[in-house]
Amino acid sequence: MKDSLSVKYFNVSGRGVSVRCKMIFDEIVPGGRVILCGTGFGGHKDGRAFERFARRVLKKNRDVAIVVFDWPCHGDDVKKKMSLEDCGLYLDLVLDWARKRFRTDDSRLYGYAVSFGGYFFLHYFSQRGCPFVRTVLRCPALPMHETLNHSVLRPEDREGLAAGRTVQVGFDRKVPVDARFLTELQSNDVTRRDYTAFSDRLMILHGTKDEIVPMENTASFARDQGIPFLPVENADHRFTDPDRMEYAIEEIIRFFGMN
Repeated sequence: MKDSLSVKYFNVSGRGVSVRCKMIFDEIVPGGRVILCGTGFGGHKDGRAFERFARRVLKKNRDVAIVVFDWPCHGDDVKKKMSLEDCGLYLDLVLDWARKRFRTDDSRLYGYAVSFGGYFFLHYFSQRGCPFVRTVLRCPALPMHETLNHSVLRPEDREGLAAGRTVQVGFDRKVPVDARFLTELQSNDVTRRDYTAFSDRLMILHGTKDEIVPMENTASFARDQGIPFLPVENADHRFTDPDRMEYAIEEIIRFFGMN
């Protein structure tokens, strides 16, 4: 592999929207493998964690491309309102693009998502099936409604929502949230759905010191669903400890069979 990796920014357009994407790769290989990455709430496709992950994967796998995209209202996206329907549309478009661009099928597609991305991947799987041969979820926000309400929203945000206003919440980029979106999340509790048909194709990692999403809830969900679960000692929600992140990346690569 050459010393410097290639990075390409591009848009995937269709059905009236344009999804902002970033691809990290060594070289484009027809029929190659693709890892689609879903960011957390308020995250950005330029997040350092995904770039670090990509470098580790590509160190030994020249035929792999890592594609990170912005959810609606995230990163460089131009949407003004957040909705699960739009998130599904974005994922649909990126999946279709990957299949055509790499002339590959779902046996060569992998998924990796964190926090809100993990929640939404599960929501998508429960409605349309799992399109990935292997998927890893790191600290998925389960259930997302409670996570947003108790760990992200401030008291002034709740007051604004109660008054019928849209409030700006989140971490890296503020995301517009209204009462309708909270109701949508409450009505779509993924922990109440069945994933056993493809649980062997999923793996969940979660930090034992997660300050945003309690690990115990995720561990219980994984156990009930028969999903392999890996607790990572002393890791927080964002895996800010480099050693904990390196351990997580190694486990993800091993699960993907790319070690």
